[in-house]
Amino acid sequence: MEEPASKRPRTGSDSSVSVGDSNSKGNAQIRRRFEKYISSKSEIQDKELRDDFGAAYASLVPVINDFLRNRRLQLFQNADASLFYKVQTAEVAKKYEGLDQNHMMVLQEITQSGNKGIWLKIIRLKTRLAQYEISKILKNLEKRCLIKAVKSITSKNKKVYVLYDVIPAREHTGGPWYTDQEFDEEFVGFVGKWIKNVIKVNGSCSITEL
Repeated sequence: MEEPASKRPRTGSDSSVSVGDSNSKGNAQIRRRFEKYISSKSEIQDKELRDDFGAAYASLVPVINDFLRNRRLQLFQNADASLFYKVQTAEVAKKYEGLDQNHMMVLQEITQSGNKGIWLKIIRLKTRLAQYEISKILKNLEKRCLIKAVKSITSKNKKVYVLYDVIPAREHTGGPWYTDQEFDEEFVGFVGKWIKNVIKVNGSCSITEL
């Protein structure tokens, strides 16, 4: 399932604000102020930043660009074309260290697939990368615990990829009647016997009562 355009992360050359050059050092004072500012936030509107920092916003731009480059921030666009940022902890950001543009392109496709996940074939079609390169990228992303591969009950020989913390859709996991993508006959049999016993004891029983 593809995310709405308004919620897609901007990558590559888009992932920086338009004013000022990126400066990894920035201004120490404004950087400390910004660190404190984002410490309790998970999402920040650019307008909110402009209002809160006022005239200091111009000095903040290089710091924002540095945070974008180091993955402490992710840049998104609202439906009205205004910008907002999602904040990531230093621990999470560290997982992105050293990832090149191809890694980020594959990761973006997986992110946009949500809990439905995405097949290797679809990643290849959307990114136009060679399969051997995608396979290397997927292994690296899995190793960093950024994504995970899920065996789908719809096709046991294939895997879909989702973000590491995402719970896969029921269409892949099978819900409570499946364990590790295998139909759990023992569990289903146990539930069946339990239902029979309840009906036997009570004479009759509605679905709600069960």
